[in-house]
Amino acid sequence: MNKFIEEFQKQTKGKFNMLKFKNAEYFKDTHILRVQFNVSTFEIKSLTDSDHQEIQSAVENLFPNTEVHIDLNRTYADEK
Repeated sequence: MNKFIEEFQKQTKGKFNMLKFKNAEYFKDTHILRVQFNVSTFEIKSLTDSDHQEIQSAVENLFPNTEVHIDLNRTYADEK
């Protein structure tokens, strides 16, 4: 398992296992980390504003002194 995902799951106590890590990009000149997750259109509807903040905080805790931007990309694939 990817170390980032493992640590993210620890930070959030597995609450957001519907998020599938897509990629991360670090912009050295601005110290910005952009993290992208895929999530199904169905499941993204259940995420509240406080869930979004919890996701943001968890990633910020993993990367202190870095500005973090989270993107949740909706997927439309069916279960199969």
